[in-house]
Amino acid sequence: MVRESQTMKSELMGLITERGGNADDSSTTAGALHRTWIDIKNSFGGDHAESTLENVVFGEKAAIDSYQDALESGDLCPQSTIVIADQLIKLKASYEKFKSIEKTTE
Repeated sequence: MVRESQTMKSELMGLITERGGNADDSSTTAGALHRTWIDIKNSFGGDHAESTLENVVFGEKAAIDSYQDALESGDLCPQSTIVIADQLIKLKASYEKFKSIEKTTE
């Protein structure tokens, strides 16, 4: 899934570059804060795997929401709409896998 995420990111950066934009390869502030929160939360003990899994599910849901917002905005060109819609399908499948794993750990 990490490899798939990297491929999706590369596709998006390619679309931005093809259209004359400057693709920002840095993490977002929200993403950095989220990863820091996971590290802090895990440092206080408990079940690290379960806690990390909860945070992965949260992150996947946030990504899905962002992709849906982008599609609903009407601001994407046809090629970008196709790529975003395809990636959204993959994100939803990934989210469902993580949710399924999360349910088995409850």
